[in-house]
Amino acid sequence: MARLVRALSRALPPAVLPAAAVALLAVSAAASPFGINAHIPPPVVVDEVAAAGIGWVRIDFMWSLVEAERDVYRWEVYDALLDRLEASGLRPYATLQATPAWATAGPEFSGVPRDPGDWQEFVYLAAARYRGRIPAWG
Repeated sequence: MARLVRALSRALPPAVLPAAAVALLAVSAAASPFGINAHIPPPVVVDEVAAAGIGWVRIDFMWSLVEAERDVYRWEVYDALLDRLEASGLRPYATLQATPAWATAGPEFSGVPRDPGDWQEFVYLAAARYRGRIPAWG
């Protein structure tokens, strides 16, 4: 935000700076429709995205990370990530992906699940766990 204000002060005539500042504050106070693809961003990236005024973060929601072993669910990475995103005022768009090795005869990550019911169960559990916290899924 500070970088943008400095750039505007150099680019605009002094007479229009107060109006530009008011407009900038109004835009930054509203939810930004813009987003960025950040995969599973570390805290420093979350802070930078929030500081840039970006409203949405597309994250990789990886089945293989959550359920690397059949019926053993490890949600900690996404619990912590969503806590960080929420604290920063960012909205996640979660892309469900990444078949674990146990669930496919093909390559881990990109292989098609042997049993579509396994995929359905994971999607259901993820949506139920993060209901109200992830406004958009893909």
